[in-house]
Amino acid sequence: MIWKILFIICAIILAYLQFGGLTNYMTIAEVNILLSYILSCILIFILAYFYSLGWNKKLFSLKANNIIFSGIVLYIIFSMIMAVLNGIAPVVFDIKYNTAGTVPDSSIYLSTVMLLGLSALVLYSIMYSPVIIAYFKYKSRHNNMAPVESPYLKIFLTFFAANNILSIIYTLIMADFMTMNVWDIFIPVFYFYSAFSMIGLAYNIKFGPQKFWKITSIPAIILGFAGFFLSSDQLKEILSLNLIFNSYAALAGAVVFSIITIYVLYAYAFKNDVYKRRNTQDTEKA
Repeated sequence: MIWKILFIICAIILAYLQFGGLTNYMTIAEVNILLSYILSCILIFILAYFYSLGWNKKLFSLKANNIIFSGIVLYIIFSMIMAVLNGIAPVVFDIKYNTAGTVPDSSIYLSTVMLLGLSALVLYSIMYSPVIIAYFKYKSRHNNMAPVESPYLKIFLTFFAANNILSIIYTLIMADFMTMNVWDIFIPVFYFYSAFSMIGLAYNIKFGPQKFWKITSIPAIILGFAGFFLSSDQLKEILSLNLIFNSYAALAGAVVFSIITIYVLYAYAFKNDVYKRRNTQDTEKA
């Protein structure tokens, strides 16, 4: 039960970051944008840990488990270092102000680094202790878990689909409909459309006849990506689309997401595997 609760809490945190919180955090600084992407990936894998333990599902091999946990540990260490570096200046200034220059600068800097380093170590150890425990629990329970077909496909396509839905909700909440143009309306529709294809491909679900997807997928891709350039400044600001034109990191992220979206729509519309597997499963059940 505890792992299911942690999964729900982590899902809420990730949803908040995608639901405007990450948009507010992402500035034009390349480092901030990269960190926001890395943080999202870290939370996705943490979610996967909690899901595996909560529902007894085998998502990773033991080798992949070690690699993923190593990446999480590196992120934790980097976050601790950044927290210490960001806190040095204000703490040093406060100490200098209170001591009126009676303490040598070297002693102030050394004591500040030690104090912040110890505080960061304690704080981050407490924050990430469930993840550390989950890593060892996953190793011990790995052989007794039920295997999942195409786990990485399910993990990331579920995330992208949920992100699309959250983007639609965020747009509906934040947008001024009186100033929206036709492309501002089409972009959320395209997000909704692609979210269904992602869920369909990940879980082998048929959403309507395959002909519908074959007929609509190519026009949807063309019109959807045209909308990124033709949508209003309001929508670009809400969805952080303006960052694409001002940041190499954001542009790279947009390119990756676009490639994934095109592949998913192509695979769902034109590769018969999804529908064939579903039809085979329905026949076997009958």
